[in-house]
Amino acid sequence: MINHVHGLHGIADQINMGPEADALASATVELARAWVVSVAGDDPTRRAVARETLLTRVLAYARAHLREPDLNPQRIAWAHNTSVRTLYRLCEDGGLSLEKWIIRRWLEGARSDLAAPGHSHRTIDAVARSWGFTNPTFFSRRFRQTYGTTPSQWRRLSQQGRLSSPHDDL
Repeated sequence: MINHVHGLHGIADQINMGPEADALASATVELARAWVVSVAGDDPTRRAVARETLLTRVLAYARAHLREPDLNPQRIAWAHNTSVRTLYRLCEDGGLSLEKWIIRRWLEGARSDLAAPGHSHRTIDAVARSWGFTNPTFFSRRFRQTYGTTPSQWRRLSQQGRLSSPHDDL
């Protein structure tokens, strides 16, 4: 919960109305609900809320640890006292692929860093590695599939100031 609130504070000026803000609000409410029940509810209530909020807590955990090289399904499952199989079933029931969700967050982070003047001294491979991509070819291919341009073209356009807001199509 603390990591989530700190994260909100860091992006407060970027939060706009719309589906992303609604999703963020829902996640915040679910995390707060889980936290309150964990310290105040009775055992059956605690277990029920823990089940109902597990996906929200899993994604909040993954978001908080995205840049850590050992982030993987095993670690996420362990942190939530569940099996990897249960974790995958939970994500599937929630309508998402954990692997694709993580890769998308990595791509968003790399895209942002590639456009940021403060990261212009870093190589594209270094930026990709810092976001969890160990294979430069895989990174370039996924970046192009997702954004319709190569990482180097994205960086070049951003340096020329010809890009729209990095969150326009997310």
